[in-house]
Amino acid sequence: MNIGTTFSHRHAHFIGLDVISAYKELLTYKFDVIRLCTYWDENLHTVKELLDLSEVSSQKVVITLGMKAPRWPEFYFPHEISVRDQNDINKIVEKQIVEYMYQCVNTLKGYGCIKYWQVENEPLDKSGPRNLTVPIDILKQEIAIVRAQDSRPIITTLWGNSLFERKIYSKLIEISDVIGLDLYYRVPSSKGEYTGPEKPDANYMLFVLGCKKPVWITELQAEPWSKPESMNLQHLVVNFDHAKKINAEQVLLWGCEYWLWRKKFFNDDSWCKLIYQM
Repeated sequence: MNIGTTFSHRHAHFIGLDVISAYKELLTYKFDVIRLCTYWDENLHTVKELLDLSEVSSQKVVITLGMKAPRWPEFYFPHEISVRDQNDINKIVEKQIVEYMYQCVNTLKGYGCIKYWQVENEPLDKSGPRNLTVPIDILKQEIAIVRAQDSRPIITTLWGNSLFERKIYSKLIEISDVIGLDLYYRVPSSKGEYTGPEKPDANYMLFVLGCKKPVWITELQAEPWSKPESMNLQHLVVNFDHAKKINAEQVLLWGCEYWLWRKKFFNDDSWCKLIYQM
């Protein structure tokens, strides 16, 4: 089982880290793959800086593309595009996102360190402050644009905690080369308790075995979920044990910005040490 992580330069900057310094440190961990994020409401300057560093370090990278990207508020519409509800996505966004996708791939495809494109992030799952989704027809157009310009494999992802309840994975299996599941084993509930995936690990293992495409865990909870008590080092070890049972091809630990933040501002390198040893 290979181990990777996701680095959001937006989130790293938000919590006070120097983006380039933080990424340089992350590269020393020698992850199998690091997922980097493009955001529609900004240019590609920072992403290109991170890719330049990745090239020098021979670090394999996944690039996320689209209107929806890792980290809250999920959707990153440019300021000139006003999206109030789902109808606005259907009516307004389609033409603009197609142009944006073409620009991104055309600009970044020269980087050899990019091994996978991820098109949208949990596109069919409602999320963000307005509970929006990426319509399947737009998603198919986006994927077609990427395939027309480049031959590298395409990943699409799902909120894995409700994988079997919603049963939307079949739509993604048809159009993707890799299926990614995002799994969080300690999500705070309204009752003050913590909930996790809806089924035992064995069910997810059977899904991996039966899926026609390679399956990754694209996010495995490795940082607190809003409340500090929702996650600690012991919980991280338990989460990793869950992931090993599922037997996904690749596991991307979620929360590297948090580990680096703890180290920089609290002189606590325990998270980084544990991750490095995995």
